[in-house]
Parts: sequence; structure tokens; C-alpha cells
Amino acid sequence: MKKRSFSLLSAFVLVVWTLLGCEQMNPDAQITPETSARIARETACNSFVYADSVFYYNEQKSNYAERPKSSRAGTYGAFPKGLSINPTTGAIDVNQSESGLTYRVWYTAKGSKDTCTTYITISGINYRSRIYNLTEGDDLAMPFYNGKQNKKMAAAGEFLDDDDAAVATVLDSRMKKPKGVDIDKVTGAINLRKTVLNGAFGQKPADGTVQIFRIYYRMNDASKKSLNYIDVRLHYYSKMSAVPGSLIAKADVKTFATFRQATPSLPTAQSLNYQAEDIAEDSSRPRPPDIIIVGP
Repeated sequence: MKKRSFSLLSAFVLVVWTLLGCEQMNPDAQITPETSARIARETACNSFVYADSVFYYNEQKSNYAERPKSSRAGTYGAFPKGLSINPTTGAIDVNQSESGLTYRVWYTAKGSKDTCTTYITISGINYRSRIYNLTEGDDLAMPFYNGKQNKKMAAAGEFLDDDDAAVATVLDSRMKKPKGVDIDKVTGAINLRKTVLNGAFGQKPADGTVQIFRIYYRMNDASKKSLNYIDVRLHYYSKMSAVPGSLIAKADVKTFATFRQATPSLPTAQSLNYQAEDIAEDSSRPRPPDIIIVGP
């Protein structure tokens, strides 16, 4: 009987403790106007999503739009520049957006100062803006995939010549690849040493020579080999001391913007002839990448 009495007493204590605990945890007792407003904001932001976080070009759709799952009145935008987004509906025109970048997409409800954010990637490749020193064996500019610096291409690529039938119909003559640019047709790697030796900057390239051109490619991924492209800018200098500090700073700012990191501090920006308005533009528009080649 003692064992039974103990069990009944234990059960009674457990019930009382549970009831008291529930009363203490009653959310109504904790809610304040500020808490209620915060919960409402978080609920609204949690529902600010698109069907996916990665979207692919689709040649079969001339007007390929991805919209937020919940339609709300307000203002929409993105960072960095390059995402074609409707500022009033949040609809993203995928085929007209700069690919190979991850964007921070934001939404502010009408009549509110609170901003919700999410991240969207337009699938494709990119190259890092930086110095490639040929004297140190830094010969290859390798592409990375879907906005992640260390992410290799998930599928085989097909990098096209300008005389490809599909490319020829859309290529602006001003964006043709200079003769001599060496690009691996499967990996997209640019062999910078061969590009210089092939005469892409001329037989005797001068410091500061620039070539900007468009690379067309297809990926064997969810894009189903839709035609994609990236513009790149190659700079040539014979030695490190010839590279302007402003160009080095520009490459750093573009790299930080590409990976959505804080813009690096540039205390000597004015002495580098790199002004605040230039920093702001490059931090918001990281394309085309600036590939700086140094060496013989």
C-alpha cells in the first residue's frame, strides 16, 4: 500500500507542477505591444520567399519571371546590381539578369520601414577580380559556379567560339573575343600566359592595355544547356610596380561585392585616385570581373 500511496502522491505532484509550468509559460502573459509587432514582422519576413533559391536561364521562355510566393504591396530591390527585378511586384526576369551571382533581395511593405531579405542565385559562372602574376606561375583564371568562390562547376561546360551559329546571331561585334585569347572549351579556364604569348594584347603589349569581351557558354545542368554568357575585362602590365593602386583597389572592392562582404577600408583612396563615387559604383556592380595580368 505504501508503494501505491507514493505513486498517487507522485502523480498528484506531477499534475500540479505541469499545470503551474503551463501557466508560467502562457505566451499571453509575456506578450507586449513591442513583442507582438516583432512577431508580426518576423512572420511577414519568413513568408518572403521564392519557389527556389537558385534559378537557371531558360531559352524556351522569352519572358521567364519568378515571383515571390506571397504577393504583397511594397517596394522590392536587390544587391548587387544585375538582377532584373520589378520594384513593385518583386518578379525576377531570370533570362535578363546577370548570371553567376548571388543577390540579396529585399522587400519593404507599403507604409512600413521594416525590410525583409532573402537570397537568390542566378546560375552561371564568374571569374574573380584580382592580380594574376605570371612570374609566380599564376597562369590560369578559373571560373567558379553559382556565386561560390570555391565551388567548381557541377556539370560539364561547353565554351563556344564566336563563330558558333547560336552565338553569331546575338553577339555584338564590339564584344568579340580578341584573337589569341586561350579558353578551355570544357572548363572555361583562361590560360593567361598563352593569351599574352598568342598576341591578344599585341606583339609588344604596352602597360595598361585592356581587352573586354564576352564569353558564351552552355552548362549541362538544370538550364538544359541554355545559352549563357559573361563579360570579362583583361588588363596587361609588365611588372607589379606598373599596376595602378586604384585598379588593385577596384579589384578588391568588386571581389568583396561579389561575395556580399563588407567593402574593405580604403584610407588612401584619394591618393590612389579612386574616389568615393567609384567605390560605390564598383561595390554595387561587380561585373565585369577585372583580371589583371602581370608578367612577361
